[in-house]
Amino acid sequence: MQLSNQSVALLVGLTPKTDGTVAVRVQLHPAKGQTYLPPNVKLALISQSESILQEIQSRIQDNFIQLKRFICSPGKIFKIQVAIDEFSVTEEFLIEPLAFTQQ
Repeated sequence: MQLSNQSVALLVGLTPKTDGTVAVRVQLHPAKGQTYLPPNVKLALISQSESILQEIQSRIQDNFIQLKRFICSPGKIFKIQVAIDEFSVTEEFLIEPLAFTQQ
């Protein structure tokens, strides 16, 4: 993901739970051989109604930042926003119902 003149990598990890929901972990890492994120990068979880549910901001010499793990039900949409200064990128994610195959 390109933020202004900085490259970062957005990682979204999904872990299915036994109750049919999905645990979601979101991290932001430096890209292109960089050791640290640029300071003041914001990572936010945005609801369907556009309100900020969680937000974290990088500091000097942060190797990565992450949101607190959250649970999402199938069919639900959430958005992740990455911002620095006046520039931002928002990605929308939909949790699809899991399809189990019979063997």
